[in-house]
Amino acid sequence: MANAKAFDADAMANTKEFHDAVEGTKFDGQLEQFGWCPTPPILAALVEAASRTDLMRLFPFKSIYMLRFATSPLWYEGEGEVAPAYIELMPRPDRYLVYSGNPLGIAELVLETGDPAAAAARAEELLASWPPASEDQ
Repeated sequence: MANAKAFDADAMANTKEFHDAVEGTKFDGQLEQFGWCPTPPILAALVEAASRTDLMRLFPFKSIYMLRFATSPLWYEGEGEVAPAYIELMPRPDRYLVYSGNPLGIAELVLETGDPAAAAARAEELLASWPPASEDQ
């Protein structure tokens, strides 16, 4: 991923950087050529809500119809960890499903809502103590 954008922890303090991180991670526009809508309105509303929470301390990324978070923008190259919670998008009618766990393993639905702020707040709550402090510190 030669086009991966480098971030530092201070970058997430800026709401625009948070939004840009969701748009620029992993795929770098590759899906648009297949008709993928890069930011459906339901995702834009969720990203806006999440950018007003402590989730900004993490690096956001989209994964098909999910908003996920990691400790590094290069999570897909094995750097950092992917958060054990995520928000799935369910259009028509617009709904947000907040899960605790991993979408590729065991995940538990903890909230279904039409309110993007409520979904972001629940994800923030689930990830409040994540990642755990390293034992080296």
